[in-house]
Amino acid sequence: MLLLNAQTGDLPQKINDPFFEKYPKARDINWVKDSSIYSIEFYQYGDLFTSLYDEEGNWIETGIVIADNELPVKIRQELIGKYPGSIIIYSERVETMKGDNYFRVNIETNNASLIINSDAQGNILKVVKNNDL
Repeated sequence: MLLLNAQTGDLPQKINDPFFEKYPKARDINWVKDSSIYSIEFYQYGDLFTSLYDEEGNWIETGIVIADNELPVKIRQELIGKYPGSIIIYSERVETMKGDNYFRVNIETNNASLIINSDAQGNILKVVKNNDL
């Protein structure tokens, strides 16, 4: 995921401390604030992560980019069935503050770019039209 208008300077202290407590080995950090949410893109141990924090420094969720072959087969089958001919742009395994885990898949169809949240069994939880084209 590419953060547009990302900043490479220091995070505000309220975000910086809890972020580095959770991700002490984070490198190549870029961040952007959208409304009241800080979206922080970084590398750790060679993997690309995107982590969300609120203005008070509370962790919301983190996604780690995964290879297409790491996406569960049931999800790929569901996407092929519902969106034939679509192309996977990237996939993430996401963990939330509530302990929920799901997969986020960004696909391109003939007429739209979609972000699809799915559980490991292939059940689609949410579909959002991506306006970042």
